[in-house]
Amino acid sequence: MRFRRCFFPMRSRVAAAAHPRKGWLGLSLAAALVLASAPPVAEGADFSANSRFPANPESELGLYRFDLRIRQRIDSSEGIGTISYYVNSADNSMMIPASGLGAWWPGGEFAQGRLEFVIRQADGDFMACGQHQDLGPACLLLGENLGAAFGWLRDMGWHREFLASIASTPQTLGEGPGGGAQGLRGRGQDANLQMWFDRGTSTVATQMPFLGLGVGVMKDFRVRSNRTVKRLRVEGMDADGGDLVMDLVDLVPARASQDTSLYRFVTAFTAQGVDEAVQIGQQGLSLQAQARGIQEALDACPKGPDGRVCRERERARMKALEDQFRQQALDYGRRHGLPVDD
Repeated sequence: MRFRRCFFPMRSRVAAAAHPRKGWLGLSLAAALVLASAPPVAEGADFSANSRFPANPESELGLYRFDLRIRQRIDSSEGIGTISYYVNSADNSMMIPASGLGAWWPGGEFAQGRLEFVIRQADGDFMACGQHQDLGPACLLLGENLGAAFGWLRDMGWHREFLASIASTPQTLGEGPGGGAQGLRGRGQDANLQMWFDRGTSTVATQMPFLGLGVGVMKDFRVRSNRTVKRLRVEGMDADGGDLVMDLVDLVPARASQDTSLYRFVTAFTAQGVDEAVQIGQQGLSLQAQARGIQEALDACPKGPDGRVCRERERARMKALEDQFRQQALDYGRRHGLPVDD
């Protein structure tokens, strides 16, 4: 997925209110009236302050809570669309409701059921939860599925390396989002990154290096400020070899929660689950070779009563082999939350 959006704040009309004959006096009076009627400006967050919101569970099982909502636009070779998701300001865990995927996955429907939400845990692991026709309420654990270009977002060391690289990276920038945003270019893990920031300080308190998926809030250790990232351009990381562009539409306080204890967990597609499946498949090839040998021995048994003992022995060997493979498959299914028929 990839996003983009141009964001242009309203321009002040103070100058237009100045009296043409009274020069600076007219301008001062107009500015005073505008400032008096304007809402108070929110203070930027202290760089050393941490979020007061509770972090989410380290385990997959539990109540996940979020205190921010981000909407962002993705511009990629696969399409242009907006997604909406929730973020925990204490640990940068995220929850994307199916309704927030917009045109990228309309309705959340798939062949065997319906997606309800996706959670990205603070450690980078993903789980997709919903209703499955065979499993009922279930969460499919997917492991860490965050692209390499974004792995640095949660790693303080990589994050500092990106900031340190800005000074030595040619500041050749693509189109920015407008609105007075400041653009910077630096080195990510596998691609150069271009970021455009609001020039002010974000009101969000956090000690996470980054909040959001490419756009959101970033801790800028160079100037000791939490900064709002309005646009991210990842050079050469689009599916067609071009740039992936993401734009912040809005970032606002908003509460949301999901209780994963109501769902069955399926781990067949984690790294461990896939490794076990590959091992079972390799063992299956070995068992097939053994089965062919047993079948050849069975075919070689004498015909008639003289071969009865031979045939019973080889058939028993074949059944034991089949039971062994079936038991392996059942054990795998039980361990990883798949439906099994004993």
